[in-house]
Amino acid sequence: MESNILPFEIKDCSILSIATGKHALNTKELFTQLLNIDTDSIYYHFWGKLLRTSFSTPEFNNDFAQWIAEQIHDKALAEKLSVLQPQDFGSIDDLRQELLDIIQNSLEQNTVLLYTNAQEPFYFLKLGMVVFNTTKIVNEPRGFLDAIDELSYGSLYFHFIDARRRTPNHRDDFSNWIALFDGYEELVDMIINIDPFFLPLSKLKEKISKIFNMYFK
Repeated sequence: MESNILPFEIKDCSILSIATGKHALNTKELFTQLLNIDTDSIYYHFWGKLLRTSFSTPEFNNDFAQWIAEQIHDKALAEKLSVLQPQDFGSIDDLRQELLDIIQNSLEQNTVLLYTNAQEPFYFLKLGMVVFNTTKIVNEPRGFLDAIDELSYGSLYFHFIDARRRTPNHRDDFSNWIALFDGYEELVDMIINIDPFFLPLSKLKEKISKIFNMYFK
């Protein structure tokens, strides 16, 4: 290990669903609540699905789109919301604005949405996260060859997904740490080109593991 680079400390996390006390019964109310809802809530409704226990695969890629489809029965709007990928935006507030623009345009084009109430309200939840140390460390990039296969889904979520809202360059912890070493530009590029949004954590783990195995073996 290069002497001036500290080891990579593997952490784990658990996600908590915290009620905000906010809800929406129709598309107009959803729009109104989105104007000021905590960014942690928007983040949760896009990314939280990856750590929630589910016995079915949702048709749409975020909770807003899923609710619009199931409760408001507007597949066109649901599809427009579903194509949004949070990693394409510089901040959650930028993502919020895109959500608002899409919903506002739909409300203007289809006034029936103003009066269509859902049977089940959309309850705004927000992300609560408990982070803890695992005592596991990686001393050099090659160390991930074995470490990735042993990662819990909580560790994978924390270092590969949640890191994108913590780090200044909106990248995962793995690539940021490996970039501190000389000569690993190709490996870093392969890691940062992974799109995690459409992958369950099991598939994401397989994909990252495959990259390290291809690179080092």
